[in-house]
Amino acid sequence: MSHYVTADLHGCYDAFIDLLQKIDFQPEDTLYIIGDVVDRGPEGVKLLQYIKKSPNILLLLGNHEVMMRDALTSGDNELWFYNGGMVTFHRFSRLSPEEQTEIKTYLTDLPLFLDVTVADRKFRLIHGCPMADENDVENSVWQRPDPNEVFFTDKTVIVGHTPTMCYGDDCHILHGKNLIDVDCGYVYRGLLGCLRLEDMREFYIS
Repeated sequence: MSHYVTADLHGCYDAFIDLLQKIDFQPEDTLYIIGDVVDRGPEGVKLLQYIKKSPNILLLLGNHEVMMRDALTSGDNELWFYNGGMVTFHRFSRLSPEEQTEIKTYLTDLPLFLDVTVADRKFRLIHGCPMADENDVENSVWQRPDPNEVFFTDKTVIVGHTPTMCYGDDCHILHGKNLIDVDCGYVYRGLLGCLRLEDMREFYIS
């Protein structure tokens, strides 16, 4: 039984399936996806449906899921479309009313963060950045952390949201002081990165 973490799939369904094959993902394994399944790429809705039906794949809120959820609730698509949501909206619009309701409910129920312990090591999984107010959804999914900041003394933070090339990295998983960034910028022609928590082994799809 292994535990894996990835993030920022952004509608890249085929790459995600390739990743599952590369890590030899099994029913007894667990995969945590730290937000941003939808938008930019073409198959965000297909990814949501796949993940929703997979009991051993757990999705956390990213800023793109928040934008999608809020736009579908309010009818105001401006921010969502500005950030690449139009392709997701068009795919969502083709769903049946029952499928649309299932997606809306699923987005509403997504957790903002998770604390997990693997091999006696503790982790905080969160899309953007840990905040002093743990209920601060907006900043938790939008803020970008300093990778050298120590957010907790007893756990390692794992984030997505900020492509690692923004920190000067070459599209591989970034290991900061007590923070790990697994968003390797696949949708921006980087890599799709995945981390196995038992031994910190890294996997990539190019």
